[in-house]
Amino acid sequence: MKVKQLREELLRIAADARADSLAQLAGLMQPLDLLDVSDLAKTLAVPLTKRAKAEAAKQEKAIKAAVRAKEQAAQVEATIARYAQELDETRSDNLAFEQVVKRIEGDRSIKTAHAEQIAHRFISTKASYRTKKAATKAILQRQIADKRAAQRSSQVSGIF
Repeated sequence: MKVKQLREELLRIAADARADSLAQLAGLMQPLDLLDVSDLAKTLAVPLTKRAKAEAAKQEKAIKAAVRAKEQAAQVEATIARYAQELDETRSDNLAFEQVVKRIEGDRSIKTAHAEQIAHRFISTKASYRTKKAATKAILQRQIADKRAAQRSSQVSGIF
């Protein structure tokens, strides 16, 4: 593509958008009509100033931090889902269930908010818990209540 084609396109866009700055840019490019756009880009390449380099490094650092935060959030979500699944799978085995709860309590990557999410998934309520210990206690209480209900229903089912 030649610069002339690029300039003509800029003029067309400038006319549609009523952008005087694009029309001025197109006017400045007229002496370069015979160049390829790639040659123009090479000609216009200017070394970055210290300020521009610092700004680019700052943006790159922010992007890396955002990616890292997203990855950590995905890992925490996977951990929460895994613990909720383990609780559900060990619901009928008291010993295994208590071991899962102890692992949740001991897992430093699980914070209070995460323990609350695990409790919400297991208990199916939206109760709020102030501590990780309170959330795991609610999980244990729910498992105990479920066990008692299952025992009562099995005892009652034999009567009828």
